[in-house]
Amino acid sequence: MLDPKLAQTWLNIVQDPQKYGVPELHFQFWQLADEKAKQAYLADYERNPVLRQFNQERYYAPDYDFEELAHLPADTLGYAYYHHIIDHNLSPKLASDYRAYQEAEDAAGKLQAMPEVIKYSTVRGFQLHDIWHPLTGFDTTPMGEIGLQAFTLAQFHKPYNAFWMSIVATRTLLLAPEQTTASFDSIAAGWQLGKRAKSLINTHWEEIFDRNLLELRREYNLV
Repeated sequence: MLDPKLAQTWLNIVQDPQKYGVPELHFQFWQLADEKAKQAYLADYERNPVLRQFNQERYYAPDYDFEELAHLPADTLGYAYYHHIIDHNLSPKLASDYRAYQEAEDAAGKLQAMPEVIKYSTVRGFQLHDIWHPLTGFDTTPMGEIGLQAFTLAQFHKPYNAFWMSIVATRTLLLAPEQTTASFDSIAAGWQLGKRAKSLINTHWEEIFDRNLLELRREYNLV
């Protein structure tokens, strides 16, 4: 049964995604959602060997000098990632900032019902997100972001990305129907690429920034 408080949070984000964010919905889901739904998400981490390895390893990227990536050859993943961040005025500290935010929310008691694997997978997902932009070819336009979220959902099966997709679909259908074709084309492109590609989840991308980007894209069936 859908908890009214959870439904209201979801509706708030649909109405004003700038004021409200998916993290709050994600936190509330583990407190208020139907137990069968929560267990279905968790079962994937046991049933799927890729996700099971992901959960067992619990890899976090080591500290590295972001500015050093600018000195890598222009055809490398690290160089592409560096310029993805710099050229779009993004923060290289996105993941660490989110991790600190989540830990603060956890300390305040808001994440007591969230399983450890979900806490971990969300932080690692933030570490991977901007690295996956140049790998997948999705840009930072709204449609590019939608495509990458759909790709991530196909690869990760994380509720966080599922919530993101639900907000996009609802806002498009109810508030911006003129964007229906573009939005659902982006969702379809991301989902199909995510299903077709080899799993990107357990690769330690931060340790192979010096690898050729095109070679990596070919190796992982991303082109």
